[in-house]
Amino acid sequence: MEDANQKYYVRFTLAQRFLHGALAGTFLGLAFTGLTLRFSTAPWIQSLSQAVGGFGAVLFFHKFFAIGLSIAFMTHVFDMVYRIAVKREFSLLWGPNSMVPRWKDIQDFFGNLKWFLHLGPKPSFDRYAYWDKMDYWG
Repeated sequence: MEDANQKYYVRFTLAQRFLHGALAGTFLGLAFTGLTLRFSTAPWIQSLSQAVGGFGAVLFFHKFFAIGLSIAFMTHVFDMVYRIAVKREFSLLWGPNSMVPRWKDIQDFFGNLKWFLHLGPKPSFDRYAYWDKMDYWG
């Protein structure tokens, strides 16, 4: 049952969600095809590669995913440069809405450890917590 007073926040735009899906999908495709190529002497890998048309097809898909990942990454970099340089969204570089690590993230990490161990209160996080930033930069 929905509460009329309940607020919903859109964390990412539709384009950002699509780009994130493209990055995740191409990365997983690269990992799968790369492992298939790396361990090509394993009997079960040889059967798997034959199911998709042989190692030539696996190599084609590996290169396809590499190009897709590169395009998605460059799209993200272009978007960030555009938003900072043209639209003057300097909050992307610092402040509570930034993905750039800050001193507060270190404090939040140790505060979270204390909370996990029942040694302190639950810390409050900004829009992006320290684990979000670690995932982003990783």
